[in-house]
Amino acid sequence: HNPVKLITLKRKIDDYKVPKILTNEVISDLLTRAQGFKGGRLFLFCVLGIVVALRPAELGRIQALLKALGVGSFRFGDDPDEQLIDVIGKLRQWRHPEIPPEFVPFIKAYVEAGYPVIPRGFAHDWTVLRAQVGYLGRRDLLPAHLFSEKLEPWTSDVLRHVGITHKLNRTQSEEETALWAGDSPKMIFFHYKGKATRKETREFYANAAKLRVPSVQELKAAGVPPGATDCELRRLKCPVDNPNTFLMTEKEFGQARKAYLARCPEAANPEAQGPRRGEDT
Repeated sequence: HNPVKLITLKRKIDDYKVPKILTNEVISDLLTRAQGFKGGRLFLFCVLGIVVALRPAELGRIQALLKALGVGSFRFGDDPDEQLIDVIGKLRQWRHPEIPPEFVPFIKAYVEAGYPVIPRGFAHDWTVLRAQVGYLGRRDLLPAHLFSEKLEPWTSDVLRHVGITHKLNRTQSEEETALWAGDSPKMIFFHYKGKATRKETREFYANAAKLRVPSVQELKAAGVPPGATDCELRRLKCPVDNPNTFLMTEKEFGQARKAYLARCPEAANPEAQGPRRGEDT
């Protein structure tokens, strides 16, 4: 007799499911606050993470590519299908996701004004902004007056989960959504099918109508924030001095870097060191 045979376990059916996505109310609140937070310095990060479903590391590579080689990743054509972002995705594969047309004017304005995708001081600002919409990011970076036991835990990549869920609902195609998101159709089906209703998806894309498109002049007047430091990008697994970050050999990277510095010599200036932890800011 084997007593282990008497043990029964409930079948788990949620192993393949992603965490709960954010509601449209939270998304609307986050985008609205991001526009007003310190001149909109985190708006590009938020909107690209939400509506284009880019991972933080992918957003970091966009910023690293611009910083190290002066190469922009955004393409704004005349045709709706030409509103694209060139990004190095998971497993170091290039992909070119389309920007939802409702949000193109916003992204275009911030990009043309020179706003970085990952600004300097990103980790601290992102922690504060999440607390303002009711979520706890990094406790060690959150000012004491913003901490509350009511803050909900923040789920990694939840912005991406939101974007993929509504993209799948809009297209009703696992294959198209998988190509757009840089994943497999099987993974898209198991993780995102049925996470939102069609009505919720319509409301999700309608969030753009609740925001005001700022002019390039307004954004510049608010003060264009500096881009992330080498150290900050390294924390996002995007070292600007590593050829592999950009799918290049050392020789290719060296040639591209040399050509960029010839056009923009100031890019070689050493970065100013910020305050250390514990010092007054």
